Amino acid sequence: FQFMLSCNCLPEYVATRDIAVRVNEINSVTYADPDAFPGLPANVPQQIVDQTPTIPAIFDRIQNGIDRNAHEVRVEYDRQFGYPTSVYIDYDEFIADEEYIANIPILRIIAFDDTGVRDIIAFSAWSSQYFTQRVRSLLRRRSVIRGAPLVSLF
Repeated sequence: FQFMLSCNCLPEYVATRDIAVRVNEINSVTYADPDAFPGLPANVPQQIVDQTPTIPAIFDRIQNGIDRNAHEVRVEYDRQFGYPTSVYIDYDEFIADEEYIANIPILRIIAFDDTGVRDIIAFSAWSSQYFTQRVRSLLRRRSVIRGAPLVSLF
């Protein structure tokens, strides 16, 4: 999936990242457009990779904002599949730059079988557990229908 963080941060943090996840573990993080910012390093620095969230971690962040009674929690969801495409959490209205602003513009799910890539499901643009349940259900049906065991989520 693609992840964009908005903050008053260095370009390495705000540059759009392509994140590959396999079984809820980050497999790789690369910059979607390495030429987006002058001087952007060729590889994503390890400290940024370590801070890059998985989709379940983004769900947890949304829930954390709700649980902590953040001043404002706004989440836009994909109309068809229910995943968050945009997250804005302002924990305290009187503190500047503590907001969490993230966008997940693209999600791709790739199912593999023993012969290679079997199918790609791509969603443009990103709820909570509803999304996870919906995607798991969809993938189970697709792999059963096509006879290919699901091995990977990307």
